[in-house]
Amino acid sequence: MCLPTPRNSLRLTRARKFFHCCYHLNQSSIKTTLWRNDLHYENIHMNPEKWTETVAMIDWQSMDARRSWATKTPDIGNNLSAPVLDTKDINQAERKLVSKRYHDRAIMVAWRMMVKGKILTTEEVAEIEKDVECDDEGIKVLNITKEKLEDRWPEKGIIEHANYEALMTELKEVKVHIMWRYLKCDEDIEAFEKRWPFHC
Repeated sequence: MCLPTPRNSLRLTRARKFFHCCYHLNQSSIKTTLWRNDLHYENIHMNPEKWTETVAMIDWQSMDARRSWATKTPDIGNNLSAPVLDTKDINQAERKLVSKRYHDRAIMVAWRMMVKGKILTTEEVAEIEKDVECDDEGIKVLNITKEKLEDRWPEKGIIEHANYEALMTELKEVKVHIMWRYLKCDEDIEAFEKRWPFHC
């Protein structure tokens, strides 16, 4: 329901941009780290003979693959001006902290300056933001469906046999409502029909 999925060409462009930036990094710091915000037993498949071994993970839309340094950098926004170190009138303990912040910021500014010409363009950022908006709309559609069905929502895609026909009728009504509200052309309708997860 969360449409559209990013095009392969867009994914490849983002990957290329990242590898351009990697050229400037210390190789020991570019190991990919998975940052996951939806870890629970239904999303992780373990080896039944060796419980410490993960054999598969599902529900990948909540997975973010990033380098570990990407989570530990000072937020400088778009300000790439050189930081100023001012340690006058402060004690030794504060001086250490101010000096560390200065060096962290200086390194971040230098890094951003090196990769400035290789990062995403304004147009590419706008395209990504458009994808995010589409994802948000997809979540709204999902919530509309859940609200309409209330406690009859087929959790994990399972519908009780006795409720099947009634639920399919309701889902069809929801589908028509979504198509009327969101879809503007035949191409959109075709894509939606293809990805609609219910047989109605």
